[in-house]
Amino acid sequence: MIKAEFANGANVLHLKPDLVGKQRILFPPKDLREQFADLAKPIYQEAGALEDANDLLAQTRDLLLPRLISGKLSVEDLDIQFPPSMRDDSPKPDQNLESKT
Repeated sequence: MIKAEFANGANVLHLKPDLVGKQRILFPPKDLREQFADLAKPIYQEAGALEDANDLLAQTRDLLLPRLISGKLSVEDLDIQFPPSMRDDSPKPDQNLESKT
């Protein structure tokens, strides 16, 4: 049980809201902050672009999957090239183990 003397409305015990404003916060020099921003900006831009691409892929999946499952959209006549690991003639993991022993 929390003692009443510590329950002063703050989310952290022993931390009074009026003391938060009195705390000193250290910042790196402006030139170092700018260097960091220059390095970090392309990373954040790439993350945003990847998030947008992921959203678009999810929307595409959500539109196509029901049509594929229901048969409304046929892929029968498409020339789909599978990577070797997905081909029917590729060795299965169990086959690889048996041939090595």
